[in-house]
Amino acid sequence: MIPLATDVDAIASFLALVYLGVIPFSVTAPLIGQDREAHRRQMVRLISLHRVDRLLVSEDLAGITGRYQEAPAAMALLATSPTADDLADETPVPAAVVAEDDVAFVQFSSGSTAQPKGVRITHRGIVYNIGLIVSSDRRTAESVWVSWLPLYHDMGLVGGLLTNFLLHNPLVLMHPRCFVSRPLAWLQAISRHRGYVTAIPNFALDICTQRITDEQLEETPLDLSSFRYIYNGSEPVRPSSLRRFEAKFGPHGFVPGSIQPVYGMAEATLIISAPRLD
Repeated sequence: MIPLATDVDAIASFLALVYLGVIPFSVTAPLIGQDREAHRRQMVRLISLHRVDRLLVSEDLAGITGRYQEAPAAMALLATSPTADDLADETPVPAAVVAEDDVAFVQFSSGSTAQPKGVRITHRGIVYNIGLIVSSDRRTAESVWVSWLPLYHDMGLVGGLLTNFLLHNPLVLMHPRCFVSRPLAWLQAISRHRGYVTAIPNFALDICTQRITDEQLEETPLDLSSFRYIYNGSEPVRPSSLRRFEAKFGPHGFVPGSIQPVYGMAEATLIISAPRLD
């Protein structure tokens, strides 16, 4: 089990586990305002339910191992930075031999209608699904994805991170708290890095139109003309949100029609339905 935060160490650990043929369970760190003890109990429930045998210990999960019967101290794996000797050793580590239908990782459903359920994602499923996504938005190896989505969520993990490995296109990641506390920073990153594609829940459009002021836009010039495909999913898509966003940011280069209503589920790896860019 690995708490998949938006940082290089967590991403590298997740990819390393997949490379070695170990099946990572991506779980959330405590949410803003969430009781730490309630979060720990939720993690212990998942450990017991899915028979997790190792826990990559982060600061957020340090209080679990050795405290609960289901999570003995021996379960903990401590992520450490490589030493100089480690970096000097160029001995290649062989990748695991896997079949297409072997499980690559486990992600959890949203839990909007019941307790989150673990979903086994196979190598075949992830390769096929990210192929569908890339063919929908018509990106190239030069197209930039700019994302603030949490990586423990299927839209953030599969869409925001893993799709970019198919064509090796550039990826700009922001911590979700950065967007929530200052939504203008997301649009600034799109403008600065010439972002082409991203995925968001519908409420992100409302946050931008309601909390980014005209004064901020006057002080911070934006060029959103490179932004051509926004996957809008994970919750009901509201046409009024799209219209307000296009009206507010159209004068700053945003191209009307770039926001695409999509549908997906963790149980399907991610994407089920998305318009294809002409």
